[in-house]
This record gives sequence, structure tokens and C-alpha cells, in this order.
Amino acid sequence: MKELEGTNTMIEQSKSNNGRFDSLLNPVVSILQGLRELFVLVREVKNLLAQQNELLKQNNELLQNLLDKENSSNQVEVNPNFQAGLSDYPTFDWAKIGATVISTDSDGPTVVEYEGLAFKRRRSSIDDVKGAAIWFSCSQKDNKDQLTYLRLITFKEQLKIRSLHGEIKEHLS
Repeated sequence: MKELEGTNTMIEQSKSNNGRFDSLLNPVVSILQGLRELFVLVREVKNLLAQQNELLKQNNELLQNLLDKENSSNQVEVNPNFQAGLSDYPTFDWAKIGATVISTDSDGPTVVEYEGLAFKRRRSSIDDVKGAAIWFSCSQKDNKDQLTYLRLITFKEQLKIRSLHGEIKEHLS
């Protein structure tokens, strides 16, 4: 019996030693397991951040497109530059192009309104090369405060077609 008691005592001591050893290893195992779980969480956070960044990028592109559309819709894009013969000016039917005569003088309309803009009469000097012309134009500032000129209609003299001169003829040969 004493032998059994000695064996039992050794088993108890062994269990006690294993318990101490296990209790020493448990924190190490727990730390390793914790690190693994931490790495998994970090990877998931990284993936979520990448998805969030992609969504933010798409939102920025959509917002930029909306701003571009809004800016372009605020800008009046009128520059039809209709053409007519100079002889048509005195009797021209402005309603055909959607314009309304605002003021006139003894020669005809001086200011016409088209799509909310007032176009004033301008004239050229008589020129043998370009011929005489009357046109209606107005100025407008763009988004960058640059002044641009819009032309509604040009009435110009129908010039006789000029023959080609020597230098051009030589290039054709």
C-alpha cells in the first residue's frame, strides 16, 4: 500500500508540475492566438478601408460630374451665327430664328433679343475683299470671367467668286 501511496504522490506531483507548466504556457498560447486574431482583424479593417476609399472616389467623381453639369447649365451657350444676304436685312423676318426686335432706327433693327440676350447691330466698312456686312452680336463673360463675343446673324454681300491667282495655280499643277 505504501508503494501505491508513493505512486499516487508522484502522479500528484507530476500533475501539479504539468499544471504549473500549462499555466506558464497558457499566456503564451493566448498571446499567439490573440495575435492571430488581431492580424485577421487588421486584414479585415484594411479591406474595409480599401472599399471605403473606392466608394469615396466614386462619390467624388459623381460630385465633380454634377458640378460640371451645373456649371455648364449656368452658362448660356448661344452662338448660332445665322447667315443671310445683305439685301435680306431690311425685310428679314426675325421670328423665323426666334428673335424679337427691341429697337430700330431709320435703317432697320438696331437691337434684337434672342434667348434672353440683347444682340446689337454692327457693320463693316466696305471692303473689296470681304464685302459689306451687317451683323448682330453681344459680349458675355464665361465661368473664368473671360469676355467672349456671340454672333446671332450676319447679313453679308454675296461676292463674285474670284479666280485663283498664279501662286495657287502653280501648286495645283
